[in-house]
Amino acid sequence: MAIMESIETIYLEQDTATVTFDSIPSTYEYLEFRMSASTDYSAAGYDGIKLNFNGDTGSNYSEHGGGAYSGTSLWAHGAASQAYVNIYRASTLKNAGYDYGCGIVTIYDYANSHKNTTLGQSVGGVIGGYYTEAAIYSGSWDSTAAVTSFVLDPLNGSNFLRGSEFSLYGIKSS
Repeated sequence: MAIMESIETIYLEQDTATVTFDSIPSTYEYLEFRMSASTDYSAAGYDGIKLNFNGDTGSNYSEHGGGAYSGTSLWAHGAASQAYVNIYRASTLKNAGYDYGCGIVTIYDYANSHKNTTLGQSVGGVIGGYYTEAAIYSGSWDSTAAVTSFVLDPLNGSNFLRGSEFSLYGIKSS
C-alpha cells in the first residue's frame, strides 16, 4: 500500500514571480506535485510553467506531450536541450473570471543518484471562455543529482496571480 504525505502547500496571497519548493526530504520513492494556477500573461488564454531543479538553468531538460484544445484540434510537441521543462498550463488574464489551469506532475526516483530524474504523468487543463485545453506531458532532467529543490516560473507572464495554489506530496510504500 502506498502512503501519500503532504510536504508543503503554497497558496499565493499576492501576485508572485516565482514559487520555490526547497529542503525536499529524500525519504520518499517519488514526489507528486499538484497545482491550480493563473498568470498575468495577456496574449493568450494559457501560459506554460517552467520548472528547474536544484537551481539548474543549463540546457539539461527535455519534454514531450500532446493534447487537444477547443474540443476539435489536436497537437503534439517535443523539445530537447532546454533550460527548463514545461510542466503544463496555467490560465491567464485573457481567461479572467474562469477556472485556474490545473495539473498533476509525478517526479519519479527524485532521490536516486544513479539515474536522471524523470517527470511523468503530467496531466492538466485549462477551461475558460477564451481557451479550453487538456494535455499529457512528460519530461526529464539530464542529471543524476538528487532533487532537493525546484522553482516554478511563468513561461510568458511575469507573475503567478493571487489565488494560485501549489502542493507537493511525497509517496512511499508502507
